[in-house]
Amino acid sequence: MLRSMDSFESSSHKLVSLTSVQGGALHVNATDGVKVENATVAIADIRASNGVIHAIVSVLLPN
Repeated sequence: MLRSMDSFESSSHKLVSLTSVQGGALHVNATDGVKVENATVAIADIRASNGVIHAIVSVLLPN
């Protein structure tokens, strides 16, 4: 679950920094596909009864 999002554009690259519920930062890079940290988003916008899911190809663990 995410708490906040700060986005910015830098030299035509779309980068987003998200804050998790635990307070850690997650970096999203959408310059060549979409990656969260180093995990590629495999399937985006899966509708669920309680929101929208984005499937990624690896597990994200807090530092």
